[in-house]
Amino acid sequence: MNNRKIPDERFPFLNVDVLQARILWSIRLRWLAISGYFLATILARFFLSLQIAYHQIWLLLAMLAVINLIYYLLVKARHTLSFKSEVVQLHLHILLDIIFLTLILHLSGGIENPIYLFFIFHVIISSILFSPRIAFLYSTLIITLFTALVILELYRFLPHYSLSDPLIVVNKTKVLITLFSFGIMVYATHYICIGFMKIYRHSKRIIDQQHKILIEADRQKTRFFQFASHELKSPIIAIKSTLDVVLKGYPVSGDEKSINLIRRASNRAGQMLTLVTELLDLTRSQKMEFEQKSEKVDIHQLIHEILKYEHARAQQKNISYELDLRMKNPYLKGVGEDFEKIFSNLINNAILYGKQDGKITISSYQKQGNWYISIEDDGIGIPEKDLESVFNEFFRSQNAKKSVNFGTGLGLSLVKQLVKNYHGTIHVHSHEGKGTIFTLTFPLKRSSK
Repeated sequence: MNNRKIPDERFPFLNVDVLQARILWSIRLRWLAISGYFLATILARFFLSLQIAYHQIWLLLAMLAVINLIYYLLVKARHTLSFKSEVVQLHLHILLDIIFLTLILHLSGGIENPIYLFFIFHVIISSILFSPRIAFLYSTLIITLFTALVILELYRFLPHYSLSDPLIVVNKTKVLITLFSFGIMVYATHYICIGFMKIYRHSKRIIDQQHKILIEADRQKTRFFQFASHELKSPIIAIKSTLDVVLKGYPVSGDEKSINLIRRASNRAGQMLTLVTELLDLTRSQKMEFEQKSEKVDIHQLIHEILKYEHARAQQKNISYELDLRMKNPYLKGVGEDFEKIFSNLINNAILYGKQDGKITISSYQKQGNWYISIEDDGIGIPEKDLESVFNEFFRSQNAKKSVNFGTGLGLSLVKQLVKNYHGTIHVHSHEGKGTIFTLTFPLKRSSK
């Protein structure tokens, strides 16, 4: 079982990564609270002369700082931890925060100190992160601790450190009103947050159900593409082979009209074969089969080989190449055929849609922990309104259709899927009539050392 998955709907949007991020956030917030309260007590002592337990407060703040440092070191040191363990860690964070806040509140004014309102933050956090029952327990614990503190100070079981009104702690009416108001505020906050979370959970269930339906529909579409493509490929190959044999054996002095018809039929069969092959490649790439037979691939060498293969086609349009391959360790781990499909599609497009006497620039460089590979042409470009659709299956912009009659619209979809399989991204920048730049980004930690 994958521990990074959510175990049940009580935790509607949590996984290990999210929990670790929340714990780190709480650690940073705790540093801010410790330093802020320490500074406030320093100012109170030297400028306000309040009679509170400064040394005990500073000792508690120091203890909390040590605990917070231990939290931080543990989070950074561990690499994998189960979802359940992360939830336990989060419970410990909240419980210790509530206990320390209660102790600091007692030492710095008790009921007189408005910092007891900070308990509301823990009510909100617990209501969002945990089930309604657990959140209710936290709300009740907060009310119980605060009430116990106030009652113990009221009846002199604990000393009261006064801020400004030493009589408030013996005024039972004010104490009861404060406790009642605080209890109402805590439970009202709990109720409001739980209400929002119920709406959220219900919405998320609907979204998850629809997501499952979409995933299943996509699987069915993929299975259909695989079946149809596989069943069509053999007869198309047979048709094209037969037509090519006929063309080769046809007398040179034969009927020119018949020859043209056969040649056109052969070309169409070839186009259909290309479409079927790309459909098969696209459906296979979505299954991520590359993990089973990965190897160390020299991307720069692969680019040089593709440019040699495409040289004749580029020469027809007098297109030149400019290479700026600065990456020192140009290796990626994966299936060589996958990377060949990626760069063949992009370079082939640059040639097809490049202008006569144009230039293709290919760059490879490292920046901020990523490996960037860009392929730039100065051809017809892509209209701005079509940029968001270029990676959609079967999509071709109008100017591309006018420039090149036939195209499946699957090449860029295949490229994007393959790049995604290797934890990379692809972006396109283009201006119509000025050219296009496709930029691939791969994390360096995924490259083959």
